[in-house]
Amino acid sequence: MERRLSGGGAAAPSLAGGERAEDLFVFTVRDVTLARGARMTLPLISYEVEAESLYRVDLPPGPPVQGLRHLNTQQQRELARLLARPTPRHLLRIRNENDGMYPITTAPALVVKDGRTLAQGMLTYAAPGASVDLEVGRAVDIAVDTDERETERTVNAIRFDGSDYSLVELGFEAEVVNRKPHAVTIEIHKLAFGAPVSVGQDGEAIPRSVFGEAFDGWADGDPWWRSYGWPHFWHRLNGAAEFVWTIELDPGGAATLNASWQYYWD
Repeated sequence: MERRLSGGGAAAPSLAGGERAEDLFVFTVRDVTLARGARMTLPLISYEVEAESLYRVDLPPGPPVQGLRHLNTQQQRELARLLARPTPRHLLRIRNENDGMYPITTAPALVVKDGRTLAQGMLTYAAPGASVDLEVGRAVDIAVDTDERETERTVNAIRFDGSDYSLVELGFEAEVVNRKPHAVTIEIHKLAFGAPVSVGQDGEAIPRSVFGEAFDGWADGDPWWRSYGWPHFWHRLNGAAEFVWTIELDPGGAATLNASWQYYWD
């Protein structure tokens, strides 16, 4: 990592070292004199870290089938945008390991390979030993097709607070195809409203809270599920889920993923 700043003057600047001050990490630079109109580039710290190249696909949750008719026009428009054919993001997963215990602070980043600029992005904070993802670009040659459907419904499956509720079970399937000329590693994250039931292809089913980080990560502004008028029983009977797969595909390779979840509705 190399951090640069502007300066100037005849004296040779020196870096006295970095140290932690409460929640800040401070570099002390001495012998810097700035003349009017002068500029200089001063490397502070440079070290090598490992970076893993991978692709990530985020698949948003759809509303319960019975709830579709209660979405207003703006919510329907946002839902259509989220459920449109997803495009994987190419990421560099950087593991910040260095002998000096320096953090990576939030700053612009330039990605260069073989002397050519690949991308510009923003690195967020990563403490020593932590990881951070830097987006390189969109991978239009990795295709993802999804299908989500109701598979079974059990009427009056549970009685709660004087009312009967049906159990609705849903199935999900995604086909991922690698049209790149080289092998790739792909992470697929699927969010769902309901309790997880099953997941295939060595995936992981994780119960989530709709108020947690997994669902907040979708919010460019205010996602539709925040302003949706959830029925009074929903959060008392139902949960949310995240399904996660990590797959490797050779050039031209394909994989089919599946999962299921369920919820109660009156």
